Amino acid sequence: MKIIALFSLSLILFTTNSQASTWCEAYIDAVVPTADGITVLSTSSYNGEKIDVMKKEYSDSNFGNVYMRLLDAKDSRYEVRLYPVSGKGEEDGAVCDDGVTDYLRSVYRPF
Repeated sequence: MKIIALFSLSLILFTTNSQASTWCEAYIDAVVPTADGITVLSTSSYNGEKIDVMKKEYSDSNFGNVYMRLLDAKDSRYEVRLYPVSGKGEEDGAVCDDGVTDYLRSVYRPF
């Protein structure tokens, strides 16, 4: 019985963590400064379609790192992984192409 309970708990934790790691691979088209941060416009590297607009605030602790990676990816035209969330401070991953503006948690170069 304890094994079943542990398995169920680990399954719940796994599904929760998998939602937090939603990402999309994209090419950065533009990084636009705004009054409170930046707006990121990008295109899917899979099908060439536009991805949701993503925002990042100046007050984020990792703003400088994300901003420099975005500019480098835009200028060099290499593919990056964007990790969106629904809003600042949230952990659940957001869908990249649902038409809703997302908050950009982080960006990485996959290779």
